[in-house]
Amino acid sequence: MEITYRREGNSIYAVLPAKETEEKHPYAIQMLLRNQIPFVIPLSVRYIDNDPYLLYQISNRQSLTEFCRVQKLTVDSLKRFVRNLWSLTEKMQDFFLNTETILLIPELIFLTRDREKFEFCIDPYQTKPFLEQLRELLQNMLNWIDYNDQQAVTFLYEIQIMADQGLPTKKELENLEGKIFTPKAEIVRPEQTIPKLKEQEIYQRKSWKTRIKEWVQTKNKKKRISIPKAPESEPVLRQSEPEPEETVLLNTEMRNGSAIELWDAEQKLPVIVFPSSGGIFGKQSGSVTAVIPVPTVSRIHGKLYQEKGVYYVEDLNSMNGTRLNGALLVPYSRAEVHSGDVLQIGGRQFRIMLPIDK
Repeated sequence: MEITYRREGNSIYAVLPAKETEEKHPYAIQMLLRNQIPFVIPLSVRYIDNDPYLLYQISNRQSLTEFCRVQKLTVDSLKRFVRNLWSLTEKMQDFFLNTETILLIPELIFLTRDREKFEFCIDPYQTKPFLEQLRELLQNMLNWIDYNDQQAVTFLYEIQIMADQGLPTKKELENLEGKIFTPKAEIVRPEQTIPKLKEQEIYQRKSWKTRIKEWVQTKNKKKRISIPKAPESEPVLRQSEPEPEETVLLNTEMRNGSAIELWDAEQKLPVIVFPSSGGIFGKQSGSVTAVIPVPTVSRIHGKLYQEKGVYYVEDLNSMNGTRLNGALLVPYSRAEVHSGDVLQIGGRQFRIMLPIDK
């Protein structure tokens, strides 16, 4: 699916092409345009060069893909995701909308600014079954989960087991949370006292731990797999508030000609230093590689990185935008940078200094 991004003033849109139909605005489009459905990204329809497009207003939101580049999924974020998604399916039924039209694409699933709610995009022309999308998304989440959070691992695998057998109901998900987060002592019965049961009844009586173990064993028989380990997170550079007119380095050991540097034109901030491979910048300490403590800078603002010897900058849907040599960057679209280029982050200008051993 082709996804582009468009900035208009202070608003940012994710843009999808719409299919031509005999009916200009089918029922689903009319419902989405006339109502603000909870957990749905605001939608508008626009004709560009006589072709119809769906525009989703994603300002002040962060995609699931970008969120997982910065931090891993915990059990709390997984629970919130499942609750929000199933609440959306209920709301759509109230509006007589088909749940198959929900797009479970990581780039089109967004967290609100406070990260307390997941919101989704609806495409009335969607043809891929909801359950098939869900299975693919859960498989991707295996790469983003925090494997130090045992409850998160258990929760995700249990949902995968449910999805392999069909679409879980809200009641089943609520029961799942009860089993994992308020476990009860299992009753052990002698083997001979267990009556013969149907296959489904036997499955339901098994503990969730046993289900996970059997599910993994079944998967391993079909295809040899290994659970990926959580990758080591990039080093976080914390920056204290400097004295005015003083320029210092965040990490002097990282220099020696092998680091990316941002020099503040007003000389009121320390030199912003990245590893030569680059990293994410913003004002939220603990979530970015380099901290820029400026109110107009977003918490997760953008990133500078190197790929095959070429350096790029990318805006991560920041509130005030990022400019390179005066040109405003389109969110999630990378632009090549060179030493001496001027980067404007949250209205403050920086001079880019790339590694001399490039």
